[in-house]
Amino acid sequence: MSQIRRRTGFAVATAVAVLLGGLATPLSATAEAPISEAPATDTVEIHRSTSEAGFSHPGVGLTADNLENMRTQVLAGVEPWASYYEAMSQTRYAATDFRASIQGPTDETPTATAYDNASMRSRQHTDSIGAMTQALLYVVTGDEVYRANALHVIRSWSSLDPARYRYFGDSHIHTGVPLYQTLVAAEILRSTEPVHDSLDGYDLRWTERDTQRITDNLIDPVLDTFLFSQNRLWNQHLYGVIGMVAAAIFTDDADLYAERVEWFTVNSTYTPQIPINGGDVSGSVADLVRVIDADHPANTTGRDFVQVMEMGRDQAHAEGDVDLMTSIARVVNNQGTRLDPVHGTVSTAADAVSPYEFLGNRILSGGDTFYAFMMGKDLPWVDTSGGQGKLSQAYRGRVREPLAEIYLQYKYVADVDVEHEAPYVAEMYAHRDGPLYYSGTRPTNFWNEAGSDFTGAEYWVAFPPELAEEDVAVPVAASPELSLQQFGHTLGKGAKQLTDQDGTSFTRLKAHKPDATVAVRRTVWPDRSRTALVGLRIRTDGTATVHAARTLDADPFATIEVPDTHGAWRYVWMDVSTAHVPRIGDNIVYLTATGSRAHVDVASVLADANATLSPPVLDDAPTLDVVAVAGEPYSRRIGVSDPDGAYELSLQGAPDGVRLADDGTMTWLPSAESQKDTTSRFLVVASDDEADTTLPVTVTVARDRTSAIDALTDDLRERDAYTTTTWQPVAEALASARKGIGGTDSAAFGVLLEDLRVAVAGLELLNPRLADGTLDYSRIVTSADLSSTGLAAIVDGDNQTFWGDLSRSSVLLDFGAGYRFRADAFGWLARDTFPDRSHGANAYGSNDGSTWTLLTERATEGSDTAMETIPVRADARNQEFRYLKLQADQPTHVIFSMADLRIHGERREADPDGLVAKTQDLSRDARPAG
Repeated sequence: MSQIRRRTGFAVATAVAVLLGGLATPLSATAEAPISEAPATDTVEIHRSTSEAGFSHPGVGLTADNLENMRTQVLAGVEPWASYYEAMSQTRYAATDFRASIQGPTDETPTATAYDNASMRSRQHTDSIGAMTQALLYVVTGDEVYRANALHVIRSWSSLDPARYRYFGDSHIHTGVPLYQTLVAAEILRSTEPVHDSLDGYDLRWTERDTQRITDNLIDPVLDTFLFSQNRLWNQHLYGVIGMVAAAIFTDDADLYAERVEWFTVNSTYTPQIPINGGDVSGSVADLVRVIDADHPANTTGRDFVQVMEMGRDQAHAEGDVDLMTSIARVVNNQGTRLDPVHGTVSTAADAVSPYEFLGNRILSGGDTFYAFMMGKDLPWVDTSGGQGKLSQAYRGRVREPLAEIYLQYKYVADVDVEHEAPYVAEMYAHRDGPLYYSGTRPTNFWNEAGSDFTGAEYWVAFPPELAEEDVAVPVAASPELSLQQFGHTLGKGAKQLTDQDGTSFTRLKAHKPDATVAVRRTVWPDRSRTALVGLRIRTDGTATVHAARTLDADPFATIEVPDTHGAWRYVWMDVSTAHVPRIGDNIVYLTATGSRAHVDVASVLADANATLSPPVLDDAPTLDVVAVAGEPYSRRIGVSDPDGAYELSLQGAPDGVRLADDGTMTWLPSAESQKDTTSRFLVVASDDEADTTLPVTVTVARDRTSAIDALTDDLRERDAYTTTTWQPVAEALASARKGIGGTDSAAFGVLLEDLRVAVAGLELLNPRLADGTLDYSRIVTSADLSSTGLAAIVDGDNQTFWGDLSRSSVLLDFGAGYRFRADAFGWLARDTFPDRSHGANAYGSNDGSTWTLLTERATEGSDTAMETIPVRADARNQEFRYLKLQADQPTHVIFSMADLRIHGERREADPDGLVAKTQDLSRDARPAG
């Protein structure tokens, strides 16, 4: 992570020199005219005022002090303001010809006047960011073109028809932020005066008519139509509150302000209207960030702890909680508002506190909890509804922190020792993003729309003035590669963050320690429907094993046998495509080193390495297990392909006498002296100019040829356990190998052993089973409705992973033309928190895909706490079907989702007599003597 410090001058025309992932094109400004070329005018004067209702203006999000300090620092080239201003100036919102999406021939004749659909909300969101941008450019440059542009946007949106507002789906969530952003811009314009009354005949003055029109045609109808309720779900509530509080300040409505501030803090009038979490889903600070007392019956930690309630839903929503609470606290604090320390009402009492201090710095505590989990730390959790809910892994690790508002406001405004009180917030600040950063391989500017998310991007204007004296370094992302210094969090004493003398930072994993683990956040994976390479830049002093897992205690989804790099920095890699890894962590990976006394230094993770690495590929990957015969020459060619055509082969840890030629031919003459089977393990390493590919090889040296055959077949089950089509090659190869025991030369017998090994490796169980004994159908069915990831999700026993939120009412599984299933019962598990989306489902069977037989005795009730096991109807239990249909016959929600599905039954071959018979016997008695 490189850094930019205080600049000696200011020139927006020259972009920050940030080369993106080796590209020769830096991020550059998109405004039509560079700001440095804008017409020079007098400094824009910002007029402070206090209304009769006691509100300070400007005061919606940003104050006069904020604006004046920002302008001073930007014009002086002082960080961090200069870099954030420059990044904002690079966006399309900074164009000198920016126009509102609904701008018509005049401000009072927009192209749309009805606010009744999601598209209109998206347009206002975009336009409100444009209005803020233009207003801020005006404050800095004095160029009245920007003032005119901002006025055009605001006046166009002040021309909507209040009679044409209609509530639309989720409008209570998505209309508050655009309103807030529009009012941030309007406050700036209302609190400044142009040098000229007009520009090319356009009135640049803010008038009382402007105030009245935005109030009548935008603010009031948005509040009345969309933002009128305190009974919304978790942060759906907060998305509205930020618009409500902004509206109350702008309109000087003290009663509305007091009411909506209390909705923000405690929300005492909340009435449950949603069944989720037992209806206990209020979005206030007190309800969202809770202290779980040590004596709570479900608290097994023996201490009080804080939890953010929506972290049980997913971490994307929880991130919105933290960002929104922090920004609303700023909006309220900017007005000098003090709160009752318990009830959260506006108060002037001696014991009143700031919104930051409310409930003992509760917002900070929630932020610390959230960041700890997002960086990889496991946390306690209590389902306050009395159910079995747990912390969600969804979006874990996907956290962007280009602004660090919670850290800076608590440190400089609330005067809290954040490093002591909230160490994870402090760590996130130390490892923060700059205004230009990467999301996966995509360059991202902090000043963006971010869909329906609230980014709080305007906070850069309010950076504490103390930063001007601290020589602040602004992080600059040099490439999409994830440095473990910035994105890694060590989780045990076996892992340590270090820096070489040359400045290279890395995490050292001591492979002999049981806790040599580092969590790496923001691992945005590539398209996993095809080859999906992930690279690790490592340095080792011996061989070791690195496991990659989606949680701290999960089984690895990938394992890399890392070579001894002899102290050189090299890349190793894994393929995380769905063909290899059905389930993977959303945005986090846990790396653990094991298996030796080596030090494994990891400098970075390249989460999407397809365009960067082209490593050699070994044909026998991921592992090679072969059998040789004592005293007989062994020879095998190791197949390698390399996109660049240049690689070297080597052996690490191989027994004496094993040789590997340049063409990949491996030869060995095992000793004939051993009277028992022996096993050797070593690595084949294929290396190009930057990456290593390893193939772990296990060679079992059998004492004779019969023992060699036994070594390949001893672990097999009875023949009926396997499908006929995969058993027959084994039977044929076994017969040939037995015939070759006597009189066949070593080379020919080696070929027979290899044929048998390949056939055994290709065996497929007819009835693979899950841990609970039910059928593991996830890899033996196909589905046009579910991906391989979706199929894996519904057999993993986790009620937080699910097949997706489907808008259709049925899902079809196909067991294939040669197979049928028979079932005694089905087990159904609903998605955590949303059991209604699984209500009313039945299972059906069919052999032609058109005529269906009802299988289940009743429909599902929808339980997310325990599996609903529903018997198959008695008259259908012995029937066999090719197709299985899961269908919501009595839905209570438009979305159909399922967390898990169990099939108590079996798969059968459709016509055993018509397929190749399983006639070969593997019993020892049937094997000829050696």
